[in-house]
Amino acid sequence: MPDRKHRNPNAADGDARRRRAGARRQDWVDGTLVELDAPARCLVIRVHAARQASIRPGTELTIEAADATLKATDADGDGRPSITDLFPGDDLHITLDPGSDGTLRAVRVEQRSPGGPVGGLRRLWGGWRGA
Repeated sequence: MPDRKHRNPNAADGDARRRRAGARRQDWVDGTLVELDAPARCLVIRVHAARQASIRPGTELTIEAADATLKATDADGDGRPSITDLFPGDDLHITLDPGSDGTLRAVRVEQRSPGGPVGGLRRLWGGWRGA
């Protein structure tokens, strides 16, 4: 019997090691939405907490959210998740993927605040109807 680590004929030899699929470290940011640029698909947030050491609380970050998955209430009433479902003042949790050119890109944007009403904002006051 060949020399095995555990003296088990079914055990692999000591050189063969199985690679484990380790958890990929994801940087994230928690903050409040300050500004929304829908045509450019960018978010400006004020940071409350971050996993990345170079991002300090209180700073404002511009994050590209073009390819991000969005989890938010349907505030604009179009029935699809889009960046226009977010409003300034919303609390967000953003999972980041640093781009090759150093820009911050969002992989996932999750709305943590209650957000706007489902179906969009409605008028508080009715308009005058002429007779």
